[in-house]
Amino acid sequence: MSSKPLYQSNVWMDRTLIAVMVVSVGLLMIGLLSWQIPLGAQVQLDAGDVAPYVVVAPRQITYESQLLTEKARQRAAESVDDQYDMAEGRVRRQQVTLAREILEFITLVRDDEFAAPELQTDYLLAITDLALTPEQVRLILELSDTEWAAVVDEVPIALDGIMRDEIRENTMGTARRRVPSMVDLDTETETGQVAIDLVRQLLRPNSFINAEQTDAFRAEASASVPVQTVQIEADEVILRAGDIADAEDVEALIQIGLLQRGWDFWTVLR
Repeated sequence: MSSKPLYQSNVWMDRTLIAVMVVSVGLLMIGLLSWQIPLGAQVQLDAGDVAPYVVVAPRQITYESQLLTEKARQRAAESVDDQYDMAEGRVRRQQVTLAREILEFITLVRDDEFAAPELQTDYLLAITDLALTPEQVRLILELSDTEWAAVVDEVPIALDGIMRDEIRENTMGTARRRVPSMVDLDTETETGQVAIDLVRQLLRPNSFINAEQTDAFRAEASASVPVQTVQIEADEVILRAGDIADAEDVEALIQIGLLQRGWDFWTVLR
């Protein structure tokens, strides 16, 4: 009857013993690390981690919270609106003058008897201060001299009127929607539509953000916020089992001396 050599049996037993010891040590460490840490002992926790057990303050503490202070100061800064400088008069006069120059040019193109319709269209589409569509150009060229004269008279007046109000970059849409109410022509006719299109094309913001003043006001608002303090009473629950820790919880653990950045064997055995 054959049997395994003695040395093979010993090797198998040694390996089995090592495996059992490794598993046992692992289970022991898991048990130690998952044991509820007593009151006052340090815990290992980062923002976003789930608290595995209840964390209770061992004593009363009042501290200055850098996180809450920064948040409060940021909210104060964000509550300050952008500061604007009005350039209404300058921009309005500039655009009204430009409108008259463009209308004069369009009149010359319309009156040019030697220019083919295709060339007239190209001239008007090439006006860099406007972004006319082919349909808008067609309407301009098809208006009678009387109708076009009404447009020439009305556009600078309507443009001047609407640009006397403050227009910001973010309110341009509102200003464009107001144009029909400012045009003193029948807006249901092609004449009125051409005037509306030209005024809308010539509108520009006349109020601009003053970045330096805005930053100064926001810095002043931020600096006026006092340091935020937090008071934690003895035996107060800082975290409950299953809570997700946030940055303020971690700050509280640091301030009260309960935060441990890494596990070490001797701390666990205490």
